[in-house]
Amino acid sequence: MTELVANRLVELFDEPVILAGQSIQPGASIGIASLSPPTTGSEVLRAADTAMYQAKAAGGSRSVTFDQSMLRKAYDQLQLEAGLRRALDSGELSVHYQPEIALDSGRFLGAEALVRWEHPVRGLMHARNFLGTAEEVGLLSEIGSYVLRAACAEASSWADHNTLVRVNLSASQLQEADLLTVIADALSDAGLEPHRLCIELTEASMTADLERSEHVLSRLRSLGVRIALDDFGTSFASLAHLKRLGVDTVKIDQSLVRDLDSPGSDDLLVRSIVSLAEALDLEVVAEGIETQAQAEALLRIGCTRAKGYFYARPMPIGELTKQLSIDQH
Repeated sequence: MTELVANRLVELFDEPVILAGQSIQPGASIGIASLSPPTTGSEVLRAADTAMYQAKAAGGSRSVTFDQSMLRKAYDQLQLEAGLRRALDSGELSVHYQPEIALDSGRFLGAEALVRWEHPVRGLMHARNFLGTAEEVGLLSEIGSYVLRAACAEASSWADHNTLVRVNLSASQLQEADLLTVIADALSDAGLEPHRLCIELTEASMTADLERSEHVLSRLRSLGVRIALDDFGTSFASLAHLKRLGVDTVKIDQSLVRDLDSPGSDDLLVRSIVSLAEALDLEVVAEGIETQAQAEALLRIGCTRAKGYFYARPMPIGELTKQLSIDQH
C-alpha cells in the first residue's frame, strides 16, 4: 500500500502546473523505509533518506524502497569520499602515462597523463572508479591541478623536446576562473615548453558554454598550448565547432578502431575523419589499438599517430623513463 501511495504522489507531481502564467514541470523523488524494532525514528528517517537519494540517482520522478544493500553502498561511498580527501594529502595519487607512438616507425611521440589512486585497501584504482565521486565532493579541481603539475614536471625531463604530454580537462575545470593561471604556473614551474602540453577536452565540455570555451581556448593557444578534441566520432562534432574553437588535434575514439581488423569491416567513418582532419590541417591520433591489423589498417588510411594496449598500457613515470632509456640506446 505504501508503494502504491508513493507512486501515485509521483504521478501527481509529474503533472505540469501554471505559475505566473508559465507552465512549470515539477517532480518528486520518494524514499520509503519500514524497519523492524528496536529501530529508532532517526534510523528510519536516515534509511528513507538513503532510498530517496537512490531514487534521485536513478533519474528522479520515482519511489524507491530501502534495503540493506543501499546502506552498504552509502557507507562505501562515504568511505571513498573520506579516502579521497586523505589521498590528496598523503601522496596516494599518482600519474601514469600511456605512450603515443608513430605508426610507421614505433617512435615515441609523447604520452597521455592518467591519474591513479593507490588505495590502501582496494589497491590501484582507475580514474573512472573515483573521479565521479571527486566531482560530487568538490575535489576534481584539486586532483586536476595535481595531474597537470605532475605531468608538466615529469615531461620536462624527457630527452626529446618535441614530445607531447596530454592532460585531460573536465567541463567543470574549463569553467574555473583561474584555469589559465593554473596552467601557466604549471608550465613555468616545470620549465616545460608550452607547445609540449596538449589539453584534451570532449566535445560536450567544449560546447556546454561555447562562448566561454572559445575565449578560454583562445587564451590557451596564445600561451602556446595545444588543444585536442577527445573521443571524436562518438557524437556530432560540427565543422563550425572545430574551426571556431581552434582545435589542433582530433582523437579517434577506440570504438571506431575496434572493428578495423574484423573481416568485412567498414572503415568509411575512420577514413572520413582522417580526410576531414587533413582538409582542416588537424593532427589525428587513434586510440585503443589492440592488434597489428588495426595498426596496419590505420596506417593505410593515413593516420600516423596512435596509442593502445598493443603498444603499452599506462605505466608509472619510473617505468616509462626506463623504457625511453632502453629505446634510445
